[in-house]
Amino acid sequence: MMSRACTIYLLRHGESQWNQQRLMQGQMNHPHNHLTAQGKKQARRAQKELVGVPFAAIYSSDLIRAVETAEVIARSHVLPVIQTGLLRERGISVYEGQAVDRYMQSTAEDFEKFLLLPEYAQWRYTYEGSHESDRSVLERMLHWIEDVTRKHLGQTVLGVSHGGPLRMLLAHLGYASYRMLWPGTMSHTARIVINSTSKKIELVEVAGVAPREWTTESL
Repeated sequence: MMSRACTIYLLRHGESQWNQQRLMQGQMNHPHNHLTAQGKKQARRAQKELVGVPFAAIYSSDLIRAVETAEVIARSHVLPVIQTGLLRERGISVYEGQAVDRYMQSTAEDFEKFLLLPEYAQWRYTYEGSHESDRSVLERMLHWIEDVTRKHLGQTVLGVSHGGPLRMLLAHLGYASYRMLWPGTMSHTARIVINSTSKKIELVEVAGVAPREWTTESL
């Protein structure tokens, strides 16, 4: 373990109603998109798994599904949930709230263009200007990690986020190829643990992630 590192536990949120209904979520904070019964069960299981971790702070994306997950875990630690937009899911603009099948039809041409690009260009690709690029998503996550590391050096913190930012972080850290970390490869409440200093991020643990080639079922 690095000396004087910040240990960061990163968790994907539990299943939401829109996950269950197969609707594209992005950054839309719809008032009726809460955790499902299954999502609450997943959050409680994560709470039990993390009950002995000495968190100094608990952070969460400011989107409802992440906040509700973080609040369940925070009960065991008697800590407030600090919300931040840096941990949000990828923004997908006009497609937020759209059925997954319709989304795939609407973006089929863009996606074909994306698949033909070299990997370095895929990181920066946006769908007709409406999507946040993977590079932008990663930069937000790294900005948050840098900020939290500076504030909590020598401590342990939790961050509850989303599949998109967490998959981009894993690709950046070399856990698996960028092209093996599609949507659908990370389960709800999947966990990543890193040690972070001002100079380096070390991957310690990954649970609930199954890298695979793209299929039409990935979403």
